[in-house]
Amino acid sequence: MADMEQELRRLYGYPEDVTYDQYAQSRREEASRLQEEGKASEAAEILRFLANSIKGDREACERLGAMYLDGSLPKDPWKSMLYYTAALSPEGDRISGELWGRLRDFRMMLLRSRPVGALRLNHDDAESACCGRMMDALIEGSVSLADVPEGSEPEFSMTMSREDLKALKLKGHEIMPTPGGVSVMDLRTCPFCGAKLTVSERSKDWGAFIATLRL
Repeated sequence: MADMEQELRRLYGYPEDVTYDQYAQSRREEASRLQEEGKASEAAEILRFLANSIKGDREACERLGAMYLDGSLPKDPWKSMLYYTAALSPEGDRISGELWGRLRDFRMMLLRSRPVGALRLNHDDAESACCGRMMDALIEGSVSLADVPEGSEPEFSMTMSREDLKALKLKGHEIMPTPGGVSVMDLRTCPFCGAKLTVSERSKDWGAFIATLRL
């Protein structure tokens, strides 16, 4: 334990006469003070630091999740869900599960209301589907936009069963194992119909949904 405390002190530079837990509590209190003063972005910076520490921080994660949901920070249900999940707490799991359900329900309604034919994603979620099988995958959250260098063609990853991977005969892609299946990386076209991926800004429909989202 002493060795761990020394390592934490070396990494984060807090005084010799306090423990990491005491240091973290003082930083959380500082974040609360800043938020009360209307300095939410400064408070969030402190909380992110704690959340990203090697010890993690359940309270910091839950507070960040709340701030991305209640409008203290620009509303972002995807970031909120990630922080609540990272809290590794029963309350965090409950809220992240509820958020996921709300996002899935809206995604399903949106995709089913739009013409099928184009595979289009925004930087957080789906905008339209190119075919029925891809629509199912998008609704279930099996598709994620990849980070690529600026100017490169957009790419996405997709989780699927090993049976689907074999049937689709996808070759030349990085394959990562996942619980119960695989994730196929660096895809640029739909593996079912061949439609090319396009990326757009978040639509007004998504914007309206986020603006009114409450739990």
